[in-house]
Amino acid sequence: MCVKTDGVAEYEKPVDGLDGERSSLAYIQLEKHNERLKEALIRYVTPLKQRWNVDDRLRDLSSDNEKESKSKISDLEKELSTLGDAQSRLELSEAKLANAETQVEDLKLQLDDALGAEDLLEQLTERNLQMSEVS
Repeated sequence: MCVKTDGVAEYEKPVDGLDGERSSLAYIQLEKHNERLKEALIRYVTPLKQRWNVDDRLRDLSSDNEKESKSKISDLEKELSTLGDAQSRLELSEAKLANAETQVEDLKLQLDDALGAEDLLEQLTERNLQMSEVS
């Protein structure tokens, strides 16, 4: 057994007492030294545990933030896809509307032509009747 005092190592074999107890001074000093080392170790390990807990919490928060970000990205991608579909439907509807408006304009022109032809037919009919009456 080695006991260190003031940087010098002393070796002393503990002496057994009457009841089998160790009673040497070196052994008692060694027990005290071990107790101080245990206390120092506890003082050293406790902040490490707290730091590890903080690191664990930071890792958990980071993981949660990453999951939340991935979820938001997924939602935005779905919304973007939906908007793309809506944009396509809008463009198709606009093309159909433009076609319908062109057809309406053509029909208006045809109607005007038909009304003009009807007026002309009425005038010609009146002239024809007038000419028949005159003859």
